[in-house]
Amino acid sequence: PRSETTALLSSAYNDADDPEISQQAIYERALVNGRRGKERDTEAFKRDLLQLIREFPSGRLHDDALYQLAQYYQNEGNMEEALTYYGHLRNFKGENDRMDSAHFYPAMTLYGRGGNRKIREAVELLKELMYKRPDGPMRFNTQFWLGRISEEMGKSDRAERHFRQIIADAPFHYYAIRARMHLNIGNRAKHQLRPDKKTRSELRTAFRESFVDRELSPNSAYHRRIKESLDTGLYKAAFNAEKRLHKQFPTERIEYLSLKKLNGQIAGLSVLLSLRQDALTAKGINASPSNMFQIAGSIGEAAEDWPFVMTMVMLAGEYYEEGVAPQTDKRYLTTAYPAVFKNSVRRESSRYKIPPEMVYSMMRRESRFSPIALSKSSAFGLFQFMPRTFQVLDNRWNLLKKSGTTSREEFLADPSRSINLAARWCREELLNRYKKYGERDILFALMDHNAGAPAVRGWIKNWKKQGFDKDVEYMIETTRYGQTRIFTRRVLGDMFIVEAGGIFKD
Repeated sequence: PRSETTALLSSAYNDADDPEISQQAIYERALVNGRRGKERDTEAFKRDLLQLIREFPSGRLHDDALYQLAQYYQNEGNMEEALTYYGHLRNFKGENDRMDSAHFYPAMTLYGRGGNRKIREAVELLKELMYKRPDGPMRFNTQFWLGRISEEMGKSDRAERHFRQIIADAPFHYYAIRARMHLNIGNRAKHQLRPDKKTRSELRTAFRESFVDRELSPNSAYHRRIKESLDTGLYKAAFNAEKRLHKQFPTERIEYLSLKKLNGQIAGLSVLLSLRQDALTAKGINASPSNMFQIAGSIGEAAEDWPFVMTMVMLAGEYYEEGVAPQTDKRYLTTAYPAVFKNSVRRESSRYKIPPEMVYSMMRRESRFSPIALSKSSAFGLFQFMPRTFQVLDNRWNLLKKSGTTSREEFLADPSRSINLAARWCREELLNRYKKYGERDILFALMDHNAGAPAVRGWIKNWKKQGFDKDVEYMIETTRYGQTRIFTRRVLGDMFIVEAGGIFKD
């Protein structure tokens, strides 16, 4: 219960001699008080954060406290208070992990308010962020919005420079695809969810020119060991052993299994972990995209260890480090978007009349193509259905009884059943809910999948009040939950690529 947790944290604060423990206790208590649900106490939430700011003016969590207050007021619609706390956050001289947020989110708030003065202030914040954090985690967001605002102000040359810079750095990132759309059809792009004809053609050409590298060069002892394990089938056998163990104990993560449960399985697991570590070491020996795609392509094709391959490729695709831009490599697209579960996805998507690319992209982001993926919050399977969600759907559709299975895990561990359920869920529970919004139904369905219907209904109401309910780019950017923003952007970006690439075309 919330009250018990806050009492324990209060005791930890009162008894602590270490200031690090004291501020951690106050901060955690604030988050518990502010968590949505029964017994939520927003006044205690704010009071705790203000206490932390006051008592630890240079503390490790000072920036986090300012950020939480700014986000709280922004979500409550109190933009003046939100902007005030974002300003305090920008001016904080201590260790600050929230500098990007302190610039970008108030810039979007100012842009949304409209008017020349507010928009100029937004541009200044974005420029300052680009200057201070040219390689920060929000550089693509910032470049894109500087480009879009420049476009709206009639500064087409400046807009084009911003858009082309994103495409040069990460040509298949969500923001790069939106940048292509603006270059091709101008500001009309903001009202269009899917890419225009020319952008689709550009993506299709890139996909057709991409290829999977199946030949692993023996550049080191690690490369040679991986190659031998793939050639002999050892890698695939070890990976299959891990899958069997997951199926035997589907409700438990492997790292938490007892030695008794691991009895007889340790050898296979050890081999797999050793080979994956060899792959990571081989990747680290040579930081070039060519080396990474050779390793990923070989393991994917020969052993079908897609969760590991996707981890390698997706992390490489998300971050731009040390001048290495893996998305510019010809092997990126076909390695990062393998035709996994193609027939099942196409069949079930056709059955429920939804885009197969939507199902594929959700699956790619939710589980990295692992039918037995189990999160720390107990979400399970290709689409990470939570226990409560599955129970509701089982009560409604008699899933276990009709399939002859006895548990959520047994049902979802089968890829065909899992994909069927996801397609049905998308159509009957998500897309139908938003069918009056035309092609934006996919946008709101993805947000709903991640954040829930009540939240999305509230956001739509607010966007309509602001006059932004048809501006898909602004809506995605100002979604209240950070996790939902990221999930929606990533799934849509994947959808656009897979649609253009024609994975599910005959």
